Amino acid sequence: MAMIFCNTLLYSSSPFLSPLPSIRSKPSRFSKRVLTVQAQFQSMDQNDLLLRQKFMEFPYVSPSRRELMADLMSTLEDRLHSQLLPCSLPTDVRNFKNPNGSAEASLHIRSGEKSSPIDFVIGSWIHVKIPTGVSLNITSISAFLNSSTEAPNFVVELIQSSPTSLVLILDLPHRKDLVRHPDYLQTFYQDTALDTHRQSLLKLPEIKPYVSPSLFVRSAFSPTASMLKIDADEGERLEEILREHVSPAAKQVLEVTKESLDKAISICGPGVEYKKIGKIIHDHADKYKYGVVRQFVGHGVGRVFHADPVVLHFRNNEAGRMVLNQTFTIEPMLTIGSRKPIMWDDNWTVVTEDASLSAQFEHTILITKDGAEILTDC
Repeated sequence: MAMIFCNTLLYSSSPFLSPLPSIRSKPSRFSKRVLTVQAQFQSMDQNDLLLRQKFMEFPYVSPSRRELMADLMSTLEDRLHSQLLPCSLPTDVRNFKNPNGSAEASLHIRSGEKSSPIDFVIGSWIHVKIPTGVSLNITSISAFLNSSTEAPNFVVELIQSSPTSLVLILDLPHRKDLVRHPDYLQTFYQDTALDTHRQSLLKLPEIKPYVSPSLFVRSAFSPTASMLKIDADEGERLEEILREHVSPAAKQVLEVTKESLDKAISICGPGVEYKKIGKIIHDHADKYKYGVVRQFVGHGVGRVFHADPVVLHFRNNEAGRMVLNQTFTIEPMLTIGSRKPIMWDDNWTVVTEDASLSAQFEHTILITKDGAEILTDC
């Protein structure tokens, strides 16, 4: 069955729908990252580029849906570019069209490097003209993880058989028995905002829970999956729901993270306790049920780049106050799911334990007599 929500819902930081995991990078590595992306696409031959371009067109769906799927796939590949191998499917498998033109499909599969927790990523679209005159369009992105992690897999799928009706499936297929391992259920499902987004969408009169009449379809998804059906009066309303209610879920985590940073900077000044930074960030994240990653902190900047003070982004009781002319960073990282990070074998890339959508913003500030000056604001 054609089947990742930008964990990402969505994102990557992104995100997701990044889908996806948060990747911590330093400015000094940026040029290397750009060169890696360029080298990756330069290594493709012209045929590979054309096939990928064809896949990314999502040609039979509406503009809002096309933009959503293309954004999710681009974010996923951009975030994981160094951890994914090129697509090696034969040409006739990557793009298929039957002789009478009633069915067309595109398939894009990339396996993960051995050092990556990613087993493989699948993106696909299917267009079929049914004899009754109806066109069936299915678009999906899925990510499957290997045995190096117990985090759930990830699925986003949109199924449309009329201009005004759409089925949306968001799922984190579990890797452990949920009854025997309640801590797993807590970490990867109850502590994430996936169900919060489902409840928010269900408040719209056009959206109802979806129960497939097919036993096969029902068994293909986990009991925690969000399966929703959107029935609008007209195609424009369906587009509006996709544009204004589904896509924003992926973007919200980015905005909340940026707001947390701005709020933290706004309270800085001589004599202010460092712990107030963590409190204001944590309070703001709680409003949206986002987690605050604790293992990454802000730091002083001086003759030594990573110097005191250590700036915590979560509630704490650590002592210490800001002083005039002091320079330090504030760099909160929020996540839609688990706040526990995992370091990959490259000793550089960091993702959340459940590969959920995350975001991070950073500024370096100077404490002045009037408060704080942002030194990294362009």
